[in-house]
Amino acid sequence: MYQRDYILRLIEQMTGMLGKMLGLQHEEKHEEALTLIDETLKRMFGLNRKLIGGLPERELLELLQQNGLTDNGKLWSVAKLLDTEADSLEELGDADAAERSREKSLYLLLVLHRQDPGEALQEEVSSAAESLLIRLNAIDLPTDTLELLFPYLEETGRFAKAEDVLFELLERADSESERAKRIESGRAFYERLAALDEERLSAGGLSPEEVRQGLSDLQEARA
Repeated sequence: MYQRDYILRLIEQMTGMLGKMLGLQHEEKHEEALTLIDETLKRMFGLNRKLIGGLPERELLELLQQNGLTDNGKLWSVAKLLDTEADSLEELGDADAAERSREKSLYLLLVLHRQDPGEALQEEVSSAAESLLIRLNAIDLPTDTLELLFPYLEETGRFAKAEDVLFELLERADSESERAKRIESGRAFYERLAALDEERLSAGGLSPEEVRQGLSDLQEARA
């Protein structure tokens, strides 16, 4: 009950802050919006935009955790602030920085989804992740994010897209052990798909024949 109340209070607080930021963006006061984001990060979490901007995804997650434990509300809040920041950065002409902010936001949201953010945050997390996936090219995402995206796409029924991510991860494997681990993950993926009926597979963008071909391609990759 305490955790749920904390999350609900945080959502209410962040909704108010995000409303102010969006108001500034609507008025094209993007520098002021970025300043407000920085002030919010410092006041609520003791962080700043420069620090967050300089960290890779996995190091950012470690920074946001305490003794390996994750504060779901904190992760969601930072993810939302990063996404909002990206809009202002893009309007100010820094498209690369905007993309990196969105990539980090998506990474944090996928971490939350994987570990079950709880009823209070589930819809918020899913909605924000889907919005970011529309704006980002999945295949260009950092490897750490792709590793989270692969099971997310399968879980949400987008089997063809999950398959694309799987083979992208195989191409990026930089050691034999890593490659073997991803091949095994792929084999399990295709075995789960093989147990589904044709209608379910078709809704996810694959046919039974494509599932069999994918498994065959995976076996060839193992050789």
